[in-house]
Amino acid sequence: MKGTAGKILYETMRSYGVTCIFGMEDPIHVFHAVDRSFTKIVTARDEKHAAIMAHGYAQVTGRPGVCASTFGPGATNLITGLLEAQRSSVPVIALVQDHPLRLKNKNASSELDHETALAPYVKNITRINAPEQTADAVRTAFRIATTGRPGPVVLLCPSDVMALRLEGNPCRCCLQAFSRQSGSRPP
Repeated sequence: MKGTAGKILYETMRSYGVTCIFGMEDPIHVFHAVDRSFTKIVTARDEKHAAIMAHGYAQVTGRPGVCASTFGPGATNLITGLLEAQRSSVPVIALVQDHPLRLKNKNASSELDHETALAPYVKNITRINAPEQTADAVRTAFRIATTGRPGPVVLLCPSDVMALRLEGNPCRCCLQAFSRQSGSRPP
């Protein structure tokens, strides 16, 4: 698979059967890659409602719900929906646009330590630090969200990393389908 890390993230999610994403159109490089003839984008009033909609979608379909937010206050708006997903054991994948890595810990506008802020409400948080990590990070997020006690996970998507291009095939899992059974995943 070739393209930006954002495209690889989307294509890997698509291989897991993601057909709907709730939220604001961030991480921007992921949304630029979305095939809107296959994946429906449901724009929410705010990130809180996006997380709640992803939770409801997961309950109704039996598949992980996906929501998206921008950094800083946008990410903290997810907390209500993530907490509900955690308490009711519902798999939700939250895509959070993170500040560019070059601005990390430099007090950029609306910079927030997303790990510290969101950790109490999710099973796992993974930051994608390089395009080569993208497909594995998505695969891990789906595995963690759907195995054991299901629950929400966060993928932090730094905007500069999502814009980087990767050539070649990052993982074979992108070619295999996600099973409808909770906990199933590509080998």
